[in-house]
This record gives sequence, structure tokens and C-alpha cells, in this order.
Amino acid sequence: MGQFVSNISITVEPGENPVQLCLSGDDADWFYLQGQTIRLNTSYRVLDREVQGSVLKAELICSEDNFVQIHNRILVEVENENDNRPNFLQETIQPFTIHECDARFFRIDLPSSGNVLLEKPLDYETRTQLELIIWAQESNTVEKFNTSAVLSVNIEDGDDQYPHFLPCMPVSPGVPVCMSPTYTANFTNKDQDILREFSPGPIRAKDGDSGINSDLIYRILSGDDSGRFVINSSSGEIRLTRAVDNRRYTPDLTLIVMVCQVDDRLKYGICCGSGSP
Repeated sequence: MGQFVSNISITVEPGENPVQLCLSGDDADWFYLQGQTIRLNTSYRVLDREVQGSVLKAELICSEDNFVQIHNRILVEVENENDNRPNFLQETIQPFTIHECDARFFRIDLPSSGNVLLEKPLDYETRTQLELIIWAQESNTVEKFNTSAVLSVNIEDGDDQYPHFLPCMPVSPGVPVCMSPTYTANFTNKDQDILREFSPGPIRAKDGDSGINSDLIYRILSGDDSGRFVINSSSGEIRLTRAVDNRRYTPDLTLIVMVCQVDDRLKYGICCGSGSP
């Protein structure tokens, strides 16, 4: 407040009326007159180059008896100071969606590039969202101002898992790979044209990609005993179409059932079902 800007030198002939001075223009309120000296006016606000810009412009009007004689331009350059912390541009840290892929998690190639790249594998079945804390700091100032931002990364499921039968029995703790269960059922030699109930539950499968959940189709690969067993291709329900002829010769029956994705028959799973009459 009150910083010296300029002195006004005025030459008046003897006997002439005094000259009146006033300030005008868009930035005139940033200055005030103290006699013939122009000073900076920051009595109620702070001068900020990021807000006001790099130059303040005003006019000094010199008049005599209210008759304008001359206009003088006042240009004051506002020098920058390191008084602001860095900020991330909001449009660069918006939530981002990415397909799971065989890459590596994330990295920034160069300290000043700001480009965030994948560097480790992503797996939708393990995590559907990641949050990164990105940190930036001034490198060539005494203050070393710094800032941070949180970048949310949403992972979309990719079709990289095979269907599996339920219930899922993981091959080992923490490994999202299922062993196919063995289904069993009992029936009499009088049973025919009925749905079979199996244990540990009905023959059901699900797509391993939980975010896609593709439609599945079932079929009996072997053991249908010349059509004695048929399977509903959509639901997996197995029906006994006719009774077993002789329990002595067929004490156990074994079915091999396959399930595959409708849109990709190369993605499949196989299980075993057995029945005892």
C-alpha cells in the first residue's frame, strides 16, 4: 500500500490557474494521487498477477479550469512472485476407465511429463477400481511448493476367464481358479422321464468374467447311454428319459458335461456327474 509509482512534473506559467489532476480508466482504482505523486492503492485488496494480469493501465488527466489539456497513459508492470502452489488441471485427473490388460500397473515416464502409464497387470476379478495419489513439486524455486491429487481408475472386465461349474472350489487360497465339482445322484430302476437332483447341488455354471456374465450353453459329451440322459442346453437340468434296464449290468452311470460361452465356444469348462441306480 502506498508504493511509489511516479512523480508528475508540471510547469505552470506565472499567473495561470492551477492544474487539476485526476485518474481514470479500468484500473484507475489501483492508484491514488498524493499531491503530484501517483501511488499504489491496495487498501482493501491484494494485488495478484494471476488475477489482475501482468499490466495495470490507467490515464492521468491534466486539466485547467475544467478544460482538458492532456492525457497521459500510465502502464505499470506487475512482476510475478512465487506465491501460489501448483495445481493439477481438473480435466487431467477425472475418473478414467480402462480395460484389464496384460500390462503393468502405473508409472510416470519422466519426472516432468505428467503422463501416467500402465506398468503391472490389472485383474477385474481381483479389484474393480484403483486410486493413485500423484504428487508434484516445484523444482527450481526456493519455496519448493508442492501439491497432490487423487486419480481414480475404473477397470472394465475383459473376456479372459473361462466358465466354471458351481460350487467353485479354488485350487488354492487366493487363486481365482476353480476345480470342477463332481455331481452325484441316486435313482431307482423304475425312474423315467424325470429331472434328476444332484449333489452338492444342481448342475450349474457361471461365466468366470463376473463383469460380463456371458450366456452359457450345456451339452453332454459322453455317458448319455444312447439318449437315456438329456440335458437342457440353457439351464443345465438333466432328465432321465427311460428307466435303467438292469441294475446288475449298470451299477453306475457317469456323464461328462461341458459348458461353453455362446459367443465363444473355445471358452469352456467340463465336469463329471455320476448316478447310481
